[in-house]
Amino acid sequence: MLPPGHLGATLILIKTAEAGGGRFSLTEIVLTLAASLVLDLDLLPAQWLKKNHHDLISHTPLGAFILWLILIALYGNHLSLSGQLLILASFFLHLVLDEVGFWLCRLKLQGISREPQITWLYPRVKFPRRKNQEILKPSFLKDYFQKAKANVVSEMILSLMALLMLWLT
Repeated sequence: MLPPGHLGATLILIKTAEAGGGRFSLTEIVLTLAASLVLDLDLLPAQWLKKNHHDLISHTPLGAFILWLILIALYGNHLSLSGQLLILASFFLHLVLDEVGFWLCRLKLQGISREPQITWLYPRVKFPRRKNQEILKPSFLKDYFQKAKANVVSEMILSLMALLMLWLT
């Protein structure tokens, strides 16, 4: 999934938590939104290492948990317990959304992501040997929009729902 989908889903998460009675500071909201994107910063080292960015520790539950602990260490004094949990949920929502592409492919709704995108049981299970995706090249986006139409539609729906929720609240 691309950044707009991750941001849209996380905005929906935040608004849903607020509708359930959660009250979050601006810092908590900004960090929650940042958590939805920060896992994809591994694109740069992945290209340098000639690996798929889903095959780095940052795209595992362990990696997400470590990044969450770092955020808590840096900003913990400014975060409520519910804010901390919201940030953790945002990290895991990112992983789930990345895995959705695999399931859409399994359902034959798209042609990209033929194998699981997240190594959920790392380090007990090793990373698969995947071909490096040249994600930072324009040709990747062209391929993505042509072959991952179900993902693209999902991202558009998430983004539009998030904008609607922002407008209504």
